[in-house]
Amino acid sequence: KTKVKITLRDGGVLKGFISEINSDDFVVADSKTRVRTKVACSDAAKVTKGGLSFGVKLGIAALVVGAIAVTVLTVGVKNLDDDILPN
Repeated sequence: KTKVKITLRDGGVLKGFISEINSDDFVVADSKTRVRTKVACSDAAKVTKGGLSFGVKLGIAALVVGAIAVTVLTVGVKNLDDDILPN
């Protein structure tokens, strides 16, 4: 069920997952519509794995953690200032 992107020799692009593999062709099922398209191996120019890479996912997670840390520190410093300084 790994998502793939198939670039065809005629310039077309198919996205989905490979649901069937035969000796001369394979079937790509669209992830959203589940429409199945048979593709001859000779018609496929390039097959790439779809989705975000591990590095991109790691970068997004680091940004989220960083944003949470900045928020916690900002709230903590503000509360500390309120406790120390009289009104």
